[in-house]
Amino acid sequence: FFQIENNFIVAQSPEGLIIIHQQRAHQRILYEYFKKKEGEKMNSQKLLFSQSIHLNKIEMESVKEMQKELNNIGFEFTRNTESLEITAVPTECINENLQDMFYGFIKDNEIENNNLQEKLNTKISKVLSRSLSVKSGQKMSEKEMKQLVNELMKCDIPSISPYGLSTYFNITSTEINKKFN
Repeated sequence: FFQIENNFIVAQSPEGLIIIHQQRAHQRILYEYFKKKEGEKMNSQKLLFSQSIHLNKIEMESVKEMQKELNNIGFEFTRNTESLEITAVPTECINENLQDMFYGFIKDNEIENNNLQEKLNTKISKVLSRSLSVKSGQKMSEKEMKQLVNELMKCDIPSISPYGLSTYFNITSTEINKKFN
């Protein structure tokens, strides 16, 4: 296992090589994790100091629509006139920028609000997977790369990120040999 530009993981496969987009792959892993937890009350971590996020009325209404689902995944907050007071977060979110995450929830809810087929839990799972994933440019240890690759291959749909983008591609030994002939 090795990284290219701290963005792609290269590993040997039975067919040749596999090149994995680390952020998209981790998004897929996290997305499926959160989807499997759907409907379950997830663990929360109480914050030592509550965090306040200022929102306008439209944004506040969007959060109100999602409150039950956000509570189920571990967020605890109170809604005031123009702000949220967040008192607990899912254990997976401890070091995250909560303001960016909530704006992501709101943005995805507004963009995809016309698509009634997509459940609110799916939207929240997508935003969480994007917010919590390993980022492009992040250096990973060999152990972390191996774990990410193994977890990706256990996914129901390992080849596509939650946003419909490719997570990896294979280069067969035959293709490699053709390049050298």
